[in-house]
Amino acid sequence: NNANVYVDNLRLVTASGDVEWDDMDDKSNDWDYMGNSVDWNTYTGRCEPITHNYACPVSSAASMFLQWDDIMGATGCAWLDKWYATPFVDWSGYKSIKAWVRCSSTANGIFVGFMDDAFNELYTSPKTVPTADTWTQISWSLPTGTFDWTSTQSVSFNVYTDEGSSTGTVYIDHIELQR
Repeated sequence: NNANVYVDNLRLVTASGDVEWDDMDDKSNDWDYMGNSVDWNTYTGRCEPITHNYACPVSSAASMFLQWDDIMGATGCAWLDKWYATPFVDWSGYKSIKAWVRCSSTANGIFVGFMDDAFNELYTSPKTVPTADTWTQISWSLPTGTFDWTSTQSVSFNVYTDEGSSTGTVYIDHIELQR
C-alpha cells in the first residue's frame, strides 16, 4: 500500500538528551553579521552567512562563516547573531553548547553570547582553535549569572578582533546543545 508521510519540526535527540541546534544546511536560523564583521552581502533581504565551501567532518552540506576586519569599527569584536521572535526559546536544562569551528587564527578568542527577554547578557569564556584552518570541536559551558534561560532572546558567536590577527575568517558548523 502506498502512503504519504508528512513531517514538520523534526528534532533528533541523542540518548544523552543533546539536541542538534543548527547544522547550517539552510536559512532556518536567520543569522546576521554584526560588529567588526565584513558583510559580503549587501542584499537587503538579509541572506544568512552560509557557505558551501567548507563543512565540518560530520555535516557535509555547508557551514556558517564570519570574516572579520578590526578596522571596520571600534567594537573589538565581530559576531553572528541569532534573534528569536516571541515566544523566546527555552534553553533551561542545557549545560553547554558545542560546535565545530575552523578559524584562520589560533590567537583570536571565540566565544558565545546570550541575551534573555529582560536584556540580561551573559558570555562564555573565549576559546581558541589549536591549529589554524583545521576543523576542531569546541564546547563552551553555559555561563552562570542573572539570566532567564527559559526566555532566551538572542544567541551570538563572537570573535575578538583586537587580539591576535586583525583580519581573518571563522567557520562554524553543527551546533549542539548539551545536557
